[in-house]
This record gives sequence, C-alpha cells and structure tokens, in this order.
Amino acid sequence: MSVSTIALVAALTASAPYAEDAGGTQSPPPDLTAMLNSLPEVKAEPAAAEEKAPEDDPLARDAGDAFADYGKAVEASILKHWDPSKKLVKSQPTAVAKLILTLDASGAIKSVGLLESSGDAAFNKSALDAIKKTSKVDAPPPEITSALAKGVVVTFEARSKLVVKADPE
Repeated sequence: MSVSTIALVAALTASAPYAEDAGGTQSPPPDLTAMLNSLPEVKAEPAAAEEKAPEDDPLARDAGDAFADYGKAVEASILKHWDPSKKLVKSQPTAVAKLILTLDASGAIKSVGLLESSGDAAFNKSALDAIKKTSKVDAPPPEITSALAKGVVVTFEARSKLVVKADPE
C-alpha cells in the first residue's frame, strides 16, 4: 500500500462519512476529489534493466543452461536413430511422443519412461526403438550430473519426418 493510499484511508476514516453527530443529523459526505488532490504526488523510479547473459558466453551461463544444452544434444543423438515408416508418419502427421530417460555419469541410458503418448502404439514403439538403438550418448558435463536424476525428455514429432515435395514449375 502506497503512502498516498494510506493517507486517503486515514482521511476517510477520520471524517467518518455519513456518521450522525450528537444532534442526530448526518454529516455531508467528504469531498473525495479535494482529498485526492491534496495528496502529495509520488513518482516511482523506473526499474533498472535486467542484464541478460549473452547466449554465446559460456562463462555467463548457469548449470540450467548446461542441462538444457545437454538435453538437446541427447535428443539429437537419439533422433538420428529414429526412422519411423513413411506410412506411419503420413497416417499420423501430428503425432508427438515424449519419453523421459535417466542416464548415468558416463552417458549410458539407465531407464526409459513414456511421459506423453502419441496415442498410436506403433508410433510410440518407433520412438522406443530409436532409444534402444542409441543405448549410450556423450557423457554429461560434470556440473550437471546431479541434475540427471530428474531425467532428460526426448520429443518425437512425426512432422519432423514429413517430406514435402516441391511443385514443379
């Protein structure tokens, strides 16, 4: 609550609008406009601009960024092994499956779980097959090994495998 608001509340409370006086008559309502105009103007200073770390400065980044970068690298390694059939991709062009992996400090895949099903068993199986073909990825950087317990999410999107043919002119 600002100083101005407190002053207004105090002024309103003190004037007791519509209160009866000792003679039983009601006092007129206070002039709110005059009260507001009598309050001192308070100006807020603009907040200082937040400094953002440049994306290409590895010294300015934190472990969260390193974890995200590692997650992207893991996903790229696994997606190289993902080869769903063209028929499957055409029949389910909007299908998306998300799997969560736990890895050890050497990059070996320890467990896999289905975080979000595509709704198509064959599509989900193709994603799981890609992980089985990979079995191991690059070791994570030491600063994020404790965060690996959370797991790394890998997203499989059918649209990434759609082949669009250009129209001949």
